[in-house]
Amino acid sequence: MDIQMTEDLSSILAKETVDNAQQQKREQKLWKQTELPLTLLDTLNSLPKTELDPIRKNLQVKNASSLKKAELASLLANEIPLMFNEVLLPLDQERYNLLKQIVNESGSIPVTDLSIEKIEWLKERSLVYPGLYNKEKVLFLPTELIDLFNTLSDAELDTTIQRNTEWVRLTQGLLYYFGVMSEELLIEKIQELTGQPVDPDLFIQVISSAGDYYGQVQSSEYGLQDYRVINTKKVIEEQNKNSDLDFFEFSKGQLLRAGKPGFIQKSSALNDLVNILLEQSDLTASAGDQLAAQILYMINTDVQLTLIADYVQSKVVLSEKVSQQLPELLKEVKNQTRLWELKGHTINEITPPEEKNLNPFPTYTLESLQQKSNDIHIKNLKKIGRNSPCPCGSGKKYKKCCMK
Repeated sequence: MDIQMTEDLSSILAKETVDNAQQQKREQKLWKQTELPLTLLDTLNSLPKTELDPIRKNLQVKNASSLKKAELASLLANEIPLMFNEVLLPLDQERYNLLKQIVNESGSIPVTDLSIEKIEWLKERSLVYPGLYNKEKVLFLPTELIDLFNTLSDAELDTTIQRNTEWVRLTQGLLYYFGVMSEELLIEKIQELTGQPVDPDLFIQVISSAGDYYGQVQSSEYGLQDYRVINTKKVIEEQNKNSDLDFFEFSKGQLLRAGKPGFIQKSSALNDLVNILLEQSDLTASAGDQLAAQILYMINTDVQLTLIADYVQSKVVLSEKVSQQLPELLKEVKNQTRLWELKGHTINEITPPEEKNLNPFPTYTLESLQQKSNDIHIKNLKKIGRNSPCPCGSGKKYKKCCMK
């Protein structure tokens, strides 16, 4: 077994392990008893200095690192309102809507399904504060910030927020499919897709803010990258090897969909594989989607198919016959996956038809799989029509090719 591949798999498995003690500690820091409404100074005074320092750093308040807690709280209470408009400018629709909802609900709302990471991000920029009020977890805004928010021009800010949201979603979509892109190329693509000029400094500010909040985009020496990329240099080198291959032309709609958090690009092969796994186990649809996302992640990070098969079987108990078929099923999933190193193309798309005929990959139909195992029940696999194009890629009709 390849040592590097084993290390990659170990790294993937390690990411799934949650430190419960640390998680509980973070929860306790967030949800402290509070009385509402609160002024900004009272809110800041209720926090220890260790929680005021991130606010100071993120807002770039200068000459304040040596201040004692009370002094720092007083300084921030003066500085935050002055910076409020500036802090709002890089936001996208999700974060802006949250603020709007809190203001419309008289300054506080019951906690939503926001992750701890997102709540911490908002708190560390003095946008939203968490607390326990009447034994309920709430998110709230200090009174001064509510008043400031109400003075904003909705029309002007709405236009900015909509533009930011489009930039964020398109960038996340492009990196979902391409893995890594230089800032220059990204901006060029965004300008093509939106038909509008893009200010580079403002763009980076917006994407950096969203990257910290959503955790989907990261910065590297090569530009910006999808959070799933492990070996950035390798992705770039593989893309450079395919210099004669253009980046796949996705539509704006495709990229906006791919830019949504939690998006999974399911090919027909991946969809069929997930259905087989669901039939073989008590996995929920949600768990099936998570497994599908992990399979795509491992394929794009070049984990060997044998190790991916081992990983799948560590999550799902399969019959012996399905276990035997799993490597071939995963091979077709890989052939239909849009790969970073192929600039968003699939192996099937760039493989000449004559090469497919020389070494065709197995094509699974309902009949062929049922013949192999009576234990398998497959959804969404359709019988190939006699006059349909042959799935081997020859260009001939099925009846005149593999059906013979």
